[in-house]
Amino acid sequence: MAAPFPSPTAKWHTTTYPTLSPTRPELSAKGKTVVITGGGTGIGAETARYFAQAGASRIALLGRREQPLLDTKASIERINSDVDVFIASTDITNKAQVDAAFDHFVGGDKPGKIDILISNAAITGPHEPISSVDSEAFLAGVHANLQGSLYIAQ
Repeated sequence: MAAPFPSPTAKWHTTTYPTLSPTRPELSAKGKTVVITGGGTGIGAETARYFAQAGASRIALLGRREQPLLDTKASIERINSDVDVFIASTDITNKAQVDAAFDHFVGGDKPGKIDILISNAAITGPHEPISSVDSEAFLAGVHANLQGSLYIAQ
């Protein structure tokens, strides 16, 4: 299939192709514990579903909005009913919320370690043409994304 827009690649994939199949043994996540920020929608949600197909035993989804997290959790459980899915409505720019989510996930009723961390959450910032973007608004977006990534890594 050709890409629906100009693309440097000859092939455009809308699903996982055999080389990247999460069911391949060498790509297995069997028994792994995965945390994904921005896990309620888009790339984060697709990444979570991929890890469910690859056999992860526990997946934590962190995001600002609870309903998309619940929707993604339900879709993961349809893919792999054996995976334990934890959700936490979390603003990654709020260190107390990030710490609480991690403490609850790794120190709660099923303590353990994190094997894989996907820091996917971000904000897009201003949507105006660059020539008219307010520099303070632009830098606030950059700051929020850097701050959130730092809190997740800590």
